[in-house]
Amino acid sequence: VIEKHEGVVLSVDSDRVVASFNAFTVAKRHELRAAACAFDIRTLLHTPEIEEWLPELQWAVVASTGPLVAGVVGSEEDKSTVLHGPALALAQELPALLVSIGVEVAVTEPVRNSLTSVRDRHTEWHTLPVDVITMPSDDDDERSALYRIFELREGPAPSYAKDFANGFHLFISRSYS
Repeated sequence: VIEKHEGVVLSVDSDRVVASFNAFTVAKRHELRAAACAFDIRTLLHTPEIEEWLPELQWAVVASTGPLVAGVVGSEEDKSTVLHGPALALAQELPALLVSIGVEVAVTEPVRNSLTSVRDRHTEWHTLPVDVITMPSDDDDERSALYRIFELREGPAPSYAKDFANGFHLFISRSYS
């Protein structure tokens, strides 16, 4: 699924797969491709075969974008890909939160801002805000960064989406009146 969307699998662990869509090659609209990939992974994980074999599987997929450092370390015989940056740290921390609140596919605000209302010619999707999280900065002189997280859902936006987004904005800005 990742390669279908022109992503590169960087690592596979027992609880995580990390992929990049713009680290080693310049990719136009990489945010859209990452979000489409996350959406396709969601579809794959909802197939009857997966649900039958892994009925207790709890999962979440995150599409994040931002600056990072990418490289390859090691010898000719034993190479490893290394990534470092706030976008990767955010994507690694989010799944536990998303599973706990029942969100399957999430995107960060920069990814959301790059999406259109239609994924392809046939599939509509929309986002709803779900949380704002704080991540520590790597730079001791900088404050922690705030990240807005959105759930990526299939279909047209429901009638309440704008009111929900406005209410969420008022809540996070502490405008309770």
